[in-house]
Amino acid sequence: RLDVGVARSELSGGLPDWSEARVAVAAALTDRWSAALAVEATERFDNRDTYVEARLDRRFGRGGAYVFLGGATDADYRPELMLGLGGQVRLTDRLSATLGASTARYPTGTVTAIQPGLLVDVLSERLQLAARWIVVRDETGEDRQGWAVQTRWQATPRLGLRLGYADAPESSEGVTVEVSAWSLGADIDVTDRLRLRIGAVSEDRGAYDRREATIGFGLRF
Repeated sequence: RLDVGVARSELSGGLPDWSEARVAVAAALTDRWSAALAVEATERFDNRDTYVEARLDRRFGRGGAYVFLGGATDADYRPELMLGLGGQVRLTDRLSATLGASTARYPTGTVTAIQPGLLVDVLSERLQLAARWIVVRDETGEDRQGWAVQTRWQATPRLGLRLGYADAPESSEGVTVEVSAWSLGADIDVTDRLRLRIGAVSEDRGAYDRREATIGFGLRF
């Protein structure tokens, strides 16, 4: 599968815009193993970083697990090195438990995070609700907490809608800050192999607000 996306953000207070471009390729290695490689080029406050990440996934009978390794050379605000793992296991026909954990080294210090959560299949694969508890130890050694929820509704066979809210710590520009954000998006299956994705994010980052628009596509081949 090939995934390509671009995003543009407008910041309040006359601050410079942010931009992002991402390309990812994923392939099945066997009927249970798959691998992916992603490259992200971003610009924030007139600084540019290129982040590269490799990921390996393994499917099990009632769920799956993953591990990833990434980093940015000469990083200004992205992690110099990041390692993460996680997974999902189905507890009942409609309830799954999720878990993600990561450690990231930034120019200002190391940030670790753990995110346990639940995924509820409300309407038999047409309406899903996900919730996560986010626990972070930031670059100064301070412990922080937050949460995030997201719902996805398969409105038609070719149209899926997403709505989410998060109030959680986020590491950016070398420091961890409290961020509250609304997100809205749509997945449109143009053909059986081509999916178009559009989205918008509205964030309150304390010192400034951010508004982001995203567009991308996924191609299966």
